[in-house]
Amino acid sequence: MARNVSPMSKKLFRLAEQFEKSGHLIRDFVRFVEEFEAIGGREGEGQMDESANVVRLMTIHQAKGLEFPIVIIPDLHREPIRREASFILDRHKGMTVRIPDGRGQTVRGALFNELRQRNRWREEFESMRLLYVAATRARDRLIFPARSPRET
Repeated sequence: MARNVSPMSKKLFRLAEQFEKSGHLIRDFVRFVEEFEAIGGREGEGQMDESANVVRLMTIHQAKGLEFPIVIIPDLHREPIRREASFILDRHKGMTVRIPDGRGQTVRGALFNELRQRNRWREEFESMRLLYVAATRARDRLIFPARSPRET
């Protein structure tokens, strides 16, 4: 598996390997993923016992479908970690790669740059969607902790 692959891509690769090991062809896996996406497949919504008086720590995906009196969304000041992929796969335009130039650097073509920008927009949109989901879990209070700039 290539370095600097997103966790979601790693999960997809693992599922593809398991699918192939079970005796199916990879094209069957691709068809399965396309059908899953076509029916709007997503991770399931969370379940919760309302009578429990506890603090719950969970991912935004786990909180989907739930509501809480108070929601705290931390770390909004952090920039996402961006790793430079060695290849990009697009369902419509195919695959593009960074090519070693023999001097320790890599060369990216116009398609690579276009698909990289498209992926960044997609990631940004998904981040905004997840923030919306997280923020709408709050029934009474929504807290965005902040940090003050440090003096040097």
